[in-house]
Amino acid sequence: MNAIVEEAERRRYRRERRRVLRRIYIQDRLRVFIKKPGGLPGLIVAGAQKSGTSSLHFLLSQHPEMRGVRQKEVHFFDDNYHRGPRWYRTFFPPSDGRLFFEATPDYLPHPYAAARIAETLPEARIVALLREPVSRALSHYWMAWMAGTEPLEIEAAFEAEERRLAQEPDHRLENPRFRAKAKKRYDYVRRGLYAEQLERFFAHHDRTRLLVIRAEDFSRAPQATLDAICDFAAIRRFTPQRWTRMNQSRVGDVRSISPPGLQSRLAARFSEPNARLRALTGIHWDDLV
Repeated sequence: MNAIVEEAERRRYRRERRRVLRRIYIQDRLRVFIKKPGGLPGLIVAGAQKSGTSSLHFLLSQHPEMRGVRQKEVHFFDDNYHRGPRWYRTFFPPSDGRLFFEATPDYLPHPYAAARIAETLPEARIVALLREPVSRALSHYWMAWMAGTEPLEIEAAFEAEERRLAQEPDHRLENPRFRAKAKKRYDYVRRGLYAEQLERFFAHHDRTRLLVIRAEDFSRAPQATLDAICDFAAIRRFTPQRWTRMNQSRVGDVRSISPPGLQSRLAARFSEPNARLRALTGIHWDDLV
């Protein structure tokens, strides 16, 4: 009976996801003709996926001095850069003194997003919310499995990652019209290589304009995280009226349902990249082990 209920839930989730994506696709193609361009954002939440960016977007949108994009993920600097700044500006109202912002977690791992953001928004501030990479990778897999975009069992999916990603070499993403599929769906490990991702951003942005936060700290002490972001963005601190965690896992604790052997191999894989991240930013997860 549980299997029947689980499969019914997966089908319902897939139908809803397809409906939302279809609506967004149509709106994005038409918006340059029906929407007037507004201002540009001064704050970008660039990642990471499955690290609490939806919850952060929801909370920041309640700040009276900020204005977020309603649909959250604009995907301008990865999927829609060829549409130009005018298309991007249609997501924002005319400048009115508030700090506009958007959150698209695919910017962080994209090999050209950092340079594109620097070109379009040279004065923008960037927030990177980073989750412990083993948990992030497992959560990513279970999200894809629930959505029906991942047909492989968990061990096979992680084993197939490099082969899948090799079909879309990074240089193809330099073409702004090229839309990656494998690199968005199946990059479970690669998205957790935070050091090399942040190095790209540091190469194009002054370090004082990047704020790196652990997702675990945001989860444990959300008010302190919001205070840090407000200080970083040079706006007054605030307390949201509504506290809601968005996009919580539909399968429960991803650690408890994932093979221990796989988790050990992932921990070993991330050991050196995590050491690089610590040297680069001071961020680590030793206290969580």
